[in-house]
Amino acid sequence: MGYESFILTVNSSSIIILLVMAIVLLIATRFRGENAYAATIIVVPNVPVYLY
Repeated sequence: MGYESFILTVNSSSIIILLVMAIVLLIATRFRGENAYAATIIVVPNVPVYLY
């Protein structure tokens, strides 16, 4: 496994973990209230960072 493949694997894993945690937060708050916005705020700015 080369360096680029390793970085791609780590970034993909990070995105998946981030999305799973956000989904758990959304389910726990039943998609309403300020916590639902918090889950969106967590995911939206971080995914482009991992994709870069």
